[in-house]
Amino acid sequence: MKITNYEDDPELADAVNRYYVLLRMTFEGVGNIYKIFETPAATLAMRFNVQVAQIGQGGIPSQQAQSATGDVPCPHCGRQIKIQIDFAPGVPRTPGAIRYPAGGQLPCPSCGKPVNLVPALGEVERNVGKKALDPQPTD
Repeated sequence: MKITNYEDDPELADAVNRYYVLLRMTFEGVGNIYKIFETPAATLAMRFNVQVAQIGQGGIPSQQAQSATGDVPCPHCGRQIKIQIDFAPGVPRTPGAIRYPAGGQLPCPSCGKPVNLVPALGEVERNVGKKALDPQPTD
């Protein structure tokens, strides 16, 4: 295996360093992006927002979150699919959202190809600090 130190090429070093800074800004600034897929044709960022019920003037800890909703791009056609993951029974479905499917595989509503949501579930559970309902409610 031939390894090249990118710092020996000033143009390449500049490109790598700028890309690294942009990635750090993306993950640290937005806070709800948990994965980025990049191909020569497109860059897809997966995001989840934890929806936490408010009590009085202040919020409650994420461990008490009732559900999480997020936009997941189809890796095949790029359509944004709104997914809902519930942590408590009886949570109403967010308008326009699809509940997390059994097995974590969702056919894309546009192209019909499977979208693997299992990594998203694991990341959301880690961020919230508790396990999602299994199985998830169905509408």
